[in-house]
Amino acid sequence: MSCIDTAHHPAHCGACDHACSAAEVCDEGTCRSSCPKDRTVCRGSCRDVRWDPAHCGGCDHACEPGHVCTEGVCSFSCAGGTTRCGDACVDVRHDPANCGACAVACAKGATCVEGACACPTTTPDVCDATCVDKKTSPLHCGACGNACVNARCATARLPDSSGGSAPPIVATGCVRALAVAIGPSHGCARVQIGTIDDVWCWGDNAKHQLGREFVASDPVAAPVQRADGPWSIGFTPLLAVGPTSSYTEWRAWGSGLVMSSLTEAPRATPWSGPGWSGGAAQVMAIGRDHACAAASDGVVGCRGNNSYGQLGQGAAGTYYPLVWRADGYPLKAKKLSVMGDRTCAVEDFSDVGGVYCWGRDFWSPDVSRPVPLRITSHRATDVAVGADHGCLRSSVSGRWTCWGKNDRGQCGLDPALHGVSADGTLDTTWSSPRLVAGAGFNCGLDGGKVFCWGDNGDGQLGDGTTDAYSAKPREVFGITGAVDVSATDGAACALKGDGTIWCWGRQKTGRLGPAAEGVHRKPVRIEFAAGGSK
Repeated sequence: MSCIDTAHHPAHCGACDHACSAAEVCDEGTCRSSCPKDRTVCRGSCRDVRWDPAHCGGCDHACEPGHVCTEGVCSFSCAGGTTRCGDACVDVRHDPANCGACAVACAKGATCVEGACACPTTTPDVCDATCVDKKTSPLHCGACGNACVNARCATARLPDSSGGSAPPIVATGCVRALAVAIGPSHGCARVQIGTIDDVWCWGDNAKHQLGREFVASDPVAAPVQRADGPWSIGFTPLLAVGPTSSYTEWRAWGSGLVMSSLTEAPRATPWSGPGWSGGAAQVMAIGRDHACAAASDGVVGCRGNNSYGQLGQGAAGTYYPLVWRADGYPLKAKKLSVMGDRTCAVEDFSDVGGVYCWGRDFWSPDVSRPVPLRITSHRATDVAVGADHGCLRSSVSGRWTCWGKNDRGQCGLDPALHGVSADGTLDTTWSSPRLVAGAGFNCGLDGGKVFCWGDNGDGQLGDGTTDAYSAKPREVFGITGAVDVSATDGAACALKGDGTIWCWGRQKTGRLGPAAEGVHRKPVRIEFAAGGSK
């Protein structure tokens, strides 16, 4: 006895021993004269060779056990819940290579959830078939294909300044520094993110000079906290730093001179205290614990410690939240420079180009000069004040002339030959417009390169040498395309045209970025934090 398929067997069509004639075929248990158009006669029966595993694609072409016939082709049979894609059975609900249908691939890093591709929340965007975060990706910053060269990608948000309900302005872009200021313990940079200008700081934060809370120090530059977002759009705010404070526009954060008195606690959030008025600041500088600025009308005002008369008020030993010009104070100034307890300005009104200085005396450090004193008969276009020396750029010759201490050659002459103090002014060989003074040394820009001279005990010259000092300018190693430079006590920084910042000298409290503690005689790069979202 054997099992017979009575639906298709011509000798047992529809029932055992019910045979069809020689001219008939058996189709679905019925003897017929011919097969339907979609069937083929195979051994006296009608077969659908598209789906019949015994006659798959043609009569007597049987599929192997476990296989099925699909459109005339034998293939293995996929278990329930899976779909055949190529030579494999897949679950199109969860297969990232076949998500929702065969050959529908998800982006790299994505998962397939119920037939739909989903990138992680940390990388929610898709660029070049890869999950990325366009707010932080250096290869796709703000838009696919927008790569940041030598820069981080960050996002800044600027809330509605009118107090209304307008949505915030959001800008994502490559972080590009526009200005740099380095102090004894920390540094700050004005940066541009898309259409938004912002201020980022790094280094010591013991007095909240980074504009952030809950961090003792941070060698990586990050945004200053501000409740209403970054500083401005399309505006160029001023930037200056001191030992324990930072300034931009008329706002300050940190410790000491940023308060109405020196006894108040440090502030981590930028704040404009009482007395700061006179319009937008045009020039600004910060000393040890005092600051001076010239408003839009050119009038100079100072605030902070006045123990050496550095506020220019005619009397030393008192504290003022903000002090304006008294008789004898320069009426207007186009240039200001401050370091330590000394302040100098280039007069811009009744005595145009005259250089006036006040505070601690350059030649007798224990002497206070609360009334601005004309330093020299030279007329100047710029002035730079160091810890114990100063320099001005002559409006006639264009050369820089220095005065004060010269023990490390900072005034441009070898102290072994010309003495350690410049009682008058000494003409240097430097004529490039940009010069900054640090503690016992100077740095200047010339043709995109940076040159420094003076003290080199902490590697301030940046040329890689271990010489104690140099009275002649030395080229800083590896710096090209520089557009800005800043100097302080034992260190200096340069800003390159590509928006990167490089610093050299003695590392302490992270002011040279992530570099190790100690002396760095060649420039090291300042790193910017990724993200930067407000």
